[in-house]
Amino acid sequence: MKHNNKSRFFKDWTTKKLQEEAIGYYDLIYNLECYGTRDLKALDGISAELNKRGVESYTTLSFKD
Repeated sequence: MKHNNKSRFFKDWTTKKLQEEAIGYYDLIYNLECYGTRDLKALDGISAELNKRGVESYTTLSFKD
């Protein structure tokens, strides 16, 4: 399968691009707390594609003082 990072479909992206985009969306949603429903859907779709490819992700839990 040939990957196309300019495609609008997550399935066409390289794993590296998916990982970079997932990190960006995660930061936007959970750290900057500046997001919309499209951002949530995008992160969900990217995560689903990474799971299909057998890529595991990990999150950390922290508390503010």
